[in-house]
Amino acid sequence: MFTTPVTEIIRARASVRTYREDPIGPARERRLDEFIAALPPGPFGTKPRFMPISARDGDTEALKGLGTYGMIRHAAGFVAGAVQAGGRGLVDFGFLMEAIILRATD
Repeated sequence: MFTTPVTEIIRARASVRTYREDPIGPARERRLDEFIAALPPGPFGTKPRFMPISARDGDTEALKGLGTYGMIRHAAGFVAGAVQAGGRGLVDFGFLMEAIILRATD
């Protein structure tokens, strides 16, 4: 699932609001797509949907207003997600989104 021990990925992970203007790149984007497609249901059995959204080379401005209220700058991509309302779907969503974030960090 990960190429580095998860404890090391967690230590390396940082929350930032301004990014370099580098594109994600097709190889990285493909690996993340494959990871997301292979995600199992969350611990409570719901299966949220996730979709990476990437800017193309030199076009980070296309994603500028994507739900960030101007707080995030130069992002080359986002992961959008949805889960059915009710039950513990939001817990499953958060659990699996964190797995995606750790994979992207990895």
